[in-house]
Amino acid sequence: MNIIEKFIEDWFALPAKTRYYLVNFVNFIVSITIYALMVTFLGYKHFRLCVFLQWFIPSFAVYLIQRYFVFKSKGDIVYEYLKYCGTWFFCFILNVAILEFFIMFVTSNVYSAQLFAYIIVLILSYYAYKYLAFLQNK
Repeated sequence: MNIIEKFIEDWFALPAKTRYYLVNFVNFIVSITIYALMVTFLGYKHFRLCVFLQWFIPSFAVYLIQRYFVFKSKGDIVYEYLKYCGTWFFCFILNVAILEFFIMFVTSNVYSAQLFAYIIVLILSYYAYKYLAFLQNK
């Protein structure tokens, strides 16, 4: 068994929730970097657009990774992608609502507010993706 086969075997031996959080830790780093760059270049006043770009830019890659390397889905790819997009939109709106709450009541710093909002949504989104986007009809 070569090293890639061993890695794949070990990877899928992990529980789906663990795989989800590991994959999304990398997505978290990429997304926060996108957000920080967008806020830096577009300005603080455009933080809503920046959070959209943070979610939108990596979304298709994240879908494919979750489909094949987290949930091992075998469902219809088009139908499942549409369900994923709906779930993605729900999680995005949740992120925006939590971000607005943090900015209005906790901190006016758009960087730290989004960091906290994104972490909360990341934790909750596992269940949304598992039970809405990647739920397999038996």
